[in-house]
Parts: sequence; C-alpha cells; structure tokens
Amino acid sequence: MSSQDDDFAKKEAAATIVRINSASDKKVVPFKNQSFEKLRDECLRGKKLFEDPLFETSAKSMFFSQPVPAGATWKRPGEISKSPMFVESTANANDLDQGYLGNCWFVAACASVVLNKELFENICPQNQPISGSQYAGIFHFRFWYYGQWVDVVIDDRLPVYPDNKLIFCSNKQEPNEFWAALLEKAYAKLYGCYENLDGGSIAEALIDMSGGIEESFDIKNMQNTKQKDEIWDVLVKSRQHKSMIGTSIAPNPRIREAKLSNGLVMGHAYTVTKIALLEINRRDVRLIR
Repeated sequence: MSSQDDDFAKKEAAATIVRINSASDKKVVPFKNQSFEKLRDECLRGKKLFEDPLFETSAKSMFFSQPVPAGATWKRPGEISKSPMFVESTANANDLDQGYLGNCWFVAACASVVLNKELFENICPQNQPISGSQYAGIFHFRFWYYGQWVDVVIDDRLPVYPDNKLIFCSNKQEPNEFWAALLEKAYAKLYGCYENLDGGSIAEALIDMSGGIEESFDIKNMQNTKQKDEIWDVLVKSRQHKSMIGTSIAPNPRIREAKLSNGLVMGHAYTVTKIALLEINRRDVRLIR
C-alpha cells in the first residue's frame, strides 16, 4: 500500500482544506434588476402573491420547439400539496428526480452541490417561507453567470400534469418538498425556458453553481495500473479539497439509454458522492459511489 493510501486511512477523505474565498462573500447582482427583498415586501404589504412578469406561466416559458404536454397548467406548491415545504428535514442528494426533460446533467450537479452545505445555502438561500403569514409566492436562487453571482427571482407557479404531478423536476420520495423544482425553474429562467435545459454538461451546471474551474478526465481508455493509480489520486485529492465530482457516459448511438452490465445508463450524468478504500482478504479495494 502506498504512503498516499496510508494517509487516506481506508475511509472517506476528510475535508481539511479551508476555503479562502467563500461563495457567500461574493457580491450578488439582481438578475434583470429584480430585487427579491423589494418585490417580496411589496407583495406582503399588498397581501398578494408574486406573479413574475419576466417569466410568465405560458407555453413559451416551457418550450420553444414543441407543444407543451396535454393538459399542462401552472400551480403553486400549496395547490399541489396539502402541506408543502421548501426543504423537508434536510436537503440531500436523493431529493431530485428527473422529469420530462433530458436534464440529468442538472439533476446530477444539484446532487453534488447539496453535499456542500455552505455552497448549497449560497445557491439556495434558506428560510424562504412556502406557507404562513410571511409567504408571498416569491423565491430566489443564485448562480454564477458571466463572471458574477446573480440572484434570480421567480414566482412559485410550477408546471403540472392534469393529475397534479409536476412535469419537470420533483422529489418522488418526499413529494411535499419543493426546493429542487423551484431551483430548476430559476435555472430555466436564467437560460430562457425549460427546454433550454434539455441536454447539457454536468460540468457546465457545476460551474454555474460554484463559480469554480472545471477539469475533465477521459477514463474510457485507462487500462494500465499507473493510469488507474493516477486517477484515484485525483479523486482522493478532490475530496480533500471539497471539490465536486461529476461523471457522464457517452450515449449509444443505436440504443437510447442503453444500460451497462453494472447498471449505469449510457448517455446519463452522475455525481460521485463518496469514495472509499477497503481491505478485503488482504487486498485493497477502491470503491466509488
């Protein structure tokens, strides 16, 4: 076993590096000059729910090249669930289920971001009431956009099918939770409409949610031990530096969503949530989740 593996101590790499420049320290600019605080206060004073004039509940906010699903309407969380919550208990990587769009790259990126509490709370500010006296039907989220942090304001009207199920991102395990669906709507507003999120790169989404720098590795042709050791070292150091790690598999041009023998799906994006080194029968086994 190498000295590096000894340092790893056969457990998940601990996050020991302190961030010098915290995301929360950066200046945030209102997207399209919409001030969340000003709009929220206006709604509370007027006792009305916010309706976003810059991202209307219309077909063009969903699609530009295809019709919307039959019977689609827009509803607020309180019209979808009897007891809506912004975050139920704590946010985790299992809170997002892909909807109508092919945006697994966005879902995987969110699952990675949610593992970093500081970064997640910068992107998805907490204490946003979804019911009660301080609820105004308005939410805001932050993204790194053209070299600066922007604060994107949305109303909470979400596209649903006639059976009241969310058309796009949802949480199937905890259907009363809405942070992921609202974050996806803000991201769709940032890029013009939901359809613009149909197909993309997990690296792009991770940059938009961190302001970080992306580094890619093609592991498809890594066959020898030296190459495998090098990529393992990269993974360990990435975990130690609190880096987010995303992966993707090239699609099969002949079979849509072809499944590999290990259960992974071609053409999909994934996030690495943990790495570990185990000793089994006096042999080191490297695991990636």
